[in-house]
Amino acid sequence: LQNGAFDAAWLLAKENITLNNFIYDTSWMHHALDPVDDHDLAYMQSVFIRTEYHKDEAKREDRQKKYSNHFEAYMTYNGKDCVRQHRLRNALEHRLREVGRWEFYKTCFADLAPAWLSMMQGGLK
Repeated sequence: LQNGAFDAAWLLAKENITLNNFIYDTSWMHHALDPVDDHDLAYMQSVFIRTEYHKDEAKREDRQKKYSNHFEAYMTYNGKDCVRQHRLRNALEHRLREVGRWEFYKTCFADLAPAWLSMMQGGLK
């Protein structure tokens, strides 16, 4: 996930779906690696996996019909999204382990995901 707290909160609120074992979030992983750097997905993809940003492709007005009316094209886009996200997660985990910040990430980000989700749903007490 990228900014998965939003996805997790939306899925819980709108569909009553709880994400289990939610520990990998590329935005959080990059925050743990470098808190002052840009955490934009396009930027992280260009730096860590050397690919151009793909999400705007389906949002361009001249391409929207291709993806909204053609299931195979939509699945190709979805597959590209999943593969690039997975590659980015692998690259960030490798880098976090390399610099000795993997345990920090797990303790300060991943382990707190349930608490963050609870706060997003009900606010602070």
